[in-house]
Amino acid sequence: MKKFALLLLSLTLCFALAACGGSDTSADEQAAADDTAASTTADESADTSATSDKQTAIDEFNATSAAFNEVANAINADPSAFDSDVIDTMQQMSDLLNQYQQMLSGDDEYTQEDLDKMTEWFGQVQDWVDQVKADLNIE
Repeated sequence: MKKFALLLLSLTLCFALAACGGSDTSADEQAAADDTAASTTADESADTSATSDKQTAIDEFNATSAAFNEVANAINADPSAFDSDVIDTMQQMSDLLNQYQQMLSGDDEYTQEDLDKMTEWFGQVQDWVDQVKADLNIE
């Protein structure tokens, strides 16, 4: 049952990463976007900054999810070799990653404080993942 849950968790995060991926834009679309950005007003510049901060959080989410998935895949390969506390921690992190993925993929705006909290948590997950990768000798 644990193997199934971890496999399901890993697949969910993989799909979440795919959903948060960037989109291809043609050179014409990019040039039009650059022209539009150059003509923004002060209010629009503030909106762009908020969007940029959200994109930073999305980028951090993507990196964190990728690292998390590496560890999840290693644990899925032999879950009986791991303490239930590790698996429980992975489940909790996965739940929160899924929550953040839903938040970041929506059109809702978030305060700088909310985005900073997300980014800080992503850093903590990265640290934990790095420690587990070192303990498991995962490259």
